[in-house]
Amino acid sequence: MSRGLGDVYKRQACHGPNGISVNAAWPTLAGQHEDYIYNSIMQYKEGKRTDPVMGAQAQLIADEDVAKLAKYFASLSGLETTKPE
Repeated sequence: MSRGLGDVYKRQACHGPNGISVNAAWPTLAGQHEDYIYNSIMQYKEGKRTDPVMGAQAQLIADEDVAKLAKYFASLSGLETTKPE
C-alpha cells in the first residue's frame, strides 16, 4: 500500500533537503534523470544492486511510489544534467 510521497521522502533524509546531499557519501538526487532514479531504486528493491543502507531503505518504498519519487527528484533543481531537446 502506498504511504504517500511525503512519508517516503522522510525516510530518504540521507540525500538532504530537497534532494541535495549534505554528505559526499550519498548522491544528490535533485535534477538526476528520472529513469536513472527509477531504475536504481528498483534494482535495490530487486537485489540487483547492493548497499546495506539503500537496499533496506528501498524495501520501504511501495512499488507504486518509486515512479513518483523518481519524478519528484528529477523535477528539482540541483544536479546539472544534459536534457535532450
